[in-house]
Amino acid sequence: MIKPIPYYKTIPFHDKGKKHGLMFKENTNYVGYYIKKELVAVAGYDVLKSKCIIRSAYVIEEHRGCGIYDKLVQHRIALLKEKGHKKFELTCTKMSLPY
Repeated sequence: MIKPIPYYKTIPFHDKGKKHGLMFKENTNYVGYYIKKELVAVAGYDVLKSKCIIRSAYVIEEHRGCGIYDKLVQHRIALLKEKGHKKFELTCTKMSLPY
């Protein structure tokens, strides 16, 4: 299940994410991916005047390779399209570059 989350729920992911080049900012919007009530991935996005930025996501190691990253990207794009946004920029780290 994917649902919006407040910034403070990203804090457990900060140290692991920094090792892979991720930065978590307090003024970014976040969504979380839950499996059996456990938060296993976080992803951010920003809405600017001229475009929306789809930020990198972090999926905990045990759940990588299951399509969660793709689901988070598609969810954020769909969410923003529903709100009428049309321009998107996708950012990624070296780890997510293959996507």
